[in-house]
Amino acid sequence: MCRQAEPRRVCRRLQALRGWSHEEERILLPRGAGEGIPRTLWDVSDACTVRWLWERHLRLRVAKGHARHPLILDLGANDGLVGSMSLNLIQLGWDAVLVEPMEEMMAPARGNVAEHPRDGQPVHFCTFALSDRDGESLFETDVAQDIACTAGHLTTIPSSTTRHVDVVSVDHWVAMDEVRSLLDASDMMVLPLDIEGQELTVVRRLFELGVRPGYIIIEHLRTDDEHDPLFTEHWYRWLKRIRFNDLYERFDP
Repeated sequence: MCRQAEPRRVCRRLQALRGWSHEEERILLPRGAGEGIPRTLWDVSDACTVRWLWERHLRLRVAKGHARHPLILDLGANDGLVGSMSLNLIQLGWDAVLVEPMEEMMAPARGNVAEHPRDGQPVHFCTFALSDRDGESLFETDVAQDIACTAGHLTTIPSSTTRHVDVVSVDHWVAMDEVRSLLDASDMMVLPLDIEGQELTVVRRLFELGVRPGYIIIEHLRTDDEHDPLFTEHWYRWLKRIRFNDLYERFDP
């Protein structure tokens, strides 16, 4: 943020860099495309996961021109804001696909990101769960008073809190025109995964279909690190654990 006490010095610094963060206020300030003061972007990801990834990895690749068509695939997008990664990168001009089976979460997600896409910037919303098949499934919801703790997972056991949700196979999802076109055009991809136990099934099939994100952010609470051998096999290395998230980067062997 350009403070009144030293606006010129700070703004010159901002214009010289692709991105800059303020530790105390946890904001991300990318350089604007035009003249004037850059937009102030709040990092709303869990424990500033996106800020760390942007500063240490993404910013340098963007600055070198290696990401003309960056894409975020947010699987388990929640409301697109709290505990999500979507809004952070959409604000930076990234194309996006948000997958979230709970309509009460997807509705605010549409509103939260509606004002941020630029002209021609694709943002697609998929109100279903990803699985290994197409159809319908029981979904156990855990809607807490704190919206940041809202969660749910596919189940085969009915209860007073389960509901039916649409499920779409990874193959079908990847083949959808709006998704396939973004995958084909993307030269840098970030894949946050927070789908409560389906992570390994989904990411294994994505790899088999040739979808290899540059970076994967996976919530480790329900995974027990069983995805590590798969990631190693496909040339991913662990970068950092930030609160509930493990960050991985794909490297060229």
